[in-house]
Amino acid sequence: MLEADDPDSAEFRGPTQEDYIIFLRQLRQVLGYVASEPQGLLSTQRRLELRRVLDETLGPVGSPARPEQAVRGIPSEKLVEEGLTGRPGWMKLDGWRRRKDRFLDWMNRNNARSCLNWAAGVLDSLSAIAPPLKVTQELVSAAGNLLADAEDAAR
Repeated sequence: MLEADDPDSAEFRGPTQEDYIIFLRQLRQVLGYVASEPQGLLSTQRRLELRRVLDETLGPVGSPARPEQAVRGIPSEKLVEEGLTGRPGWMKLDGWRRRKDRFLDWMNRNNARSCLNWAAGVLDSLSAIAPPLKVTQELVSAAGNLLADAEDAAR
């Protein structure tokens, strides 16, 4: 018997609001690692700067996150219009999950940047229908830029 989230099912639904809330929680965790890991991802000064910005905009890890509240308010038809359901939605989230897992297994700048690039793609679609997520999208972009700057400085 085919499941509703089985890609071969005629009733394939794809991601829901809850899946995007999980994405945002995991993204907050990844950003926290980038801002706190002393493994040479960022200089001490840049880590502290990123940590302060994270805490100001998203709140400390484990706090009720503002981005999650923005996703809870998105009507399901808006998710459909923005291509965040069905196979396109799963493609975006699955790409993110693969890169997140790779980053968590091997914390280096390349994996962090790739993970943030996939997150930026998901956030681009989400922020189009939930404007409060634009701040999170800009934060992901800034973190990616900090990683790129650190890579350039290391050469």
